[in-house]
Amino acid sequence: MKKLLSLAFFLLFFSFHLSAKEKPLKALIIDGHNNHDWCATTDFLRASLESTGKFKVEVSSAPNMECVNAPRNTRNPEFQADLNASKALFVKAKQLAQKELEARFNNWRPNFKNADVVVLNYNGRTWPKIVQDEFLAYVKNGGGTVLVHAANNAFAGWDEYNQLIGMGWRKANYGKAIKIDDKTGKAYELSNDKLPNGGNSSHGSKHPFQVKVRATDHPIMKNIPTVWMHDSDELYHNMRGPAQNLTVLSTAYSDPKQRGSGLHEPLTWEVKYGEGKVIVTSMGHLWSGDMRQGKFTSLQCVGFQTIFNRSCEYTATGKVTLAVPSSFPSENEVSKKEAHKIAWSLKETTSPTSAQTSMKKKKEKNPYAMLTPEEELATFELAPGYVAELFASEPQVQEPVLTVWDSDGSLYVAEMRSYMQNVSGEGTKTLKNGRIKKLVDTNGDGKADKVTIFADNLNLPRAILPIGDWIAVRETDTMDVLAFRDKDGDGIAEEKKIIYKRGPVGRNGPGKSVEHQDSGLMWNLDNSIYVTYNMESYRYTGGEWKAKKTRGHWTQWGLTHDDVGEIYWSTNSNPVVQSYIHPKYWDIPGKVSKNKIPSRPVVLPNQYDPSFMKAYSTCLLNDRGGSVSAIRNFTSACGQSIYRSDKFPFDTRGSYFICDPTIHVVRRAKIS
Repeated sequence: MKKLLSLAFFLLFFSFHLSAKEKPLKALIIDGHNNHDWCATTDFLRASLESTGKFKVEVSSAPNMECVNAPRNTRNPEFQADLNASKALFVKAKQLAQKELEARFNNWRPNFKNADVVVLNYNGRTWPKIVQDEFLAYVKNGGGTVLVHAANNAFAGWDEYNQLIGMGWRKANYGKAIKIDDKTGKAYELSNDKLPNGGNSSHGSKHPFQVKVRATDHPIMKNIPTVWMHDSDELYHNMRGPAQNLTVLSTAYSDPKQRGSGLHEPLTWEVKYGEGKVIVTSMGHLWSGDMRQGKFTSLQCVGFQTIFNRSCEYTATGKVTLAVPSSFPSENEVSKKEAHKIAWSLKETTSPTSAQTSMKKKKEKNPYAMLTPEEELATFELAPGYVAELFASEPQVQEPVLTVWDSDGSLYVAEMRSYMQNVSGEGTKTLKNGRIKKLVDTNGDGKADKVTIFADNLNLPRAILPIGDWIAVRETDTMDVLAFRDKDGDGIAEEKKIIYKRGPVGRNGPGKSVEHQDSGLMWNLDNSIYVTYNMESYRYTGGEWKAKKTRGHWTQWGLTHDDVGEIYWSTNSNPVVQSYIHPKYWDIPGKVSKNKIPSRPVVLPNQYDPSFMKAYSTCLLNDRGGSVSAIRNFTSACGQSIYRSDKFPFDTRGSYFICDPTIHVVRRAKIS
């Protein structure tokens, strides 16, 4: 089924709510250890804080164990000796990793002094003594602190921490268990014999529940509805501790039908510790595995995000200027939104455009309906500050697979017009009707108004590289490199020549999949031109294309490089792959060791957190029919690029952008 396609390019402008003179508050999130999914939770918290435009967020992750899995057992006796040797090496490596971890953990130093507010998303081993002391001094001297969910489970044996948080997840023999009288709103203490679970802290099933504001005049709770519905979350009961200098801000009824206590439990509270303010909330549960199942509504709840962001502003400044969004939950209905969709200072309710209205009508009748370019643009959901603008669409382009700009700002588009035109793929490699289109914006309005067929009758063109006044092209099923030139400036190439001839080789041949052949032709800082599978690299010197045999490796759809010439690949399921050493030097280990050490790329381990492998998509339609989960693994990572220009904000430079068309996302990541 064909679909109108718009080629849209991202332009960024500042859309934050800060005035020119207002400096962002510095938030420091502490994570690294937790029995919950701390990686994803930090991502949610960071996104929510930054969506307000009031915070600049840094993260300090306590070092944790990073070690590959043990070698798998084998049923083949022939490999048993090698397996035993590998297991012995693994044990030594793990012991060394544990020793290195201890050193890194003991030398870990979060920069509390530079923070206006510290957010604790941490529940794990006790911090080094110097970190404990620096944290306590930070709070005592007026630093703000906000604890999310399981952070109040941490450090049961640290007395000062228990004083600082007031109450936490503790055993029945520790401190007081505070409840709230629903009628009077006053706090009272219950003895363990009158509490469920023997007085130990616990929780029931995850479920939506009503939240009651108890301190209506408190800056965080001001203008918050007195009763509102929180989306599915764990509701802690029997929180225990010294409970000194403590004010309960909100509560929730712990329903026995959900294995709760049958009492009104403190949900969010404030503790004054020295000159500092501490806010503790038990909201924000995200268990390991919840992301895969789409069970993260507690963190997307507009109510939770509002309380969390206002708490951070309050503990940092002593006041709250952040408005309650119009999408805040009502008494009986939950409200969840991605952080960037919440307008904290502006009205969220705007009239839909005609394109949005017609798009929704078409989608309701047929989720796979063809859309106009304007309707397609209305489906885009962009992070704050980004704007998508239409540059070209059908019929200007057809079946586009690749776009490359030249130094004059012209866009060359490779069209695979024969690829999979029916279910059986008839004619894919035989029609040879592929094209290179040239698109030019002649009047500076940001849209292509001159479109020409630069080169025609190509076999599934898959790589383009401008070289001087020539355009180099690689087709499918061959390693030959063609070159085209437009001599008279009409946008159509009159000259064609072969600048490198080798024909079908290896995976680049008629019997091989279109998907698993080379792409790229990336001209790197070392003056070499690279392709994805790296069987060869090239140099173009004095008008001559020269090939050099190189060590190949498995990759797939694209490669990019940074300002210093480091190369980044991707496979369909790995969004970014980088080697320890540059491809130019992959053969050296084998040569030096006389082939005792294999010459191959040594991929950097643990290049990203496991959560990075998953993406959240608002499109729940499977391209093959049916529905899919909102949280999905990468399966078609492609089109990556390191941003190396200066048109976006400064901190965007060096960012890694990659898309996955099956998840319908473009992801931005930081490479460090």
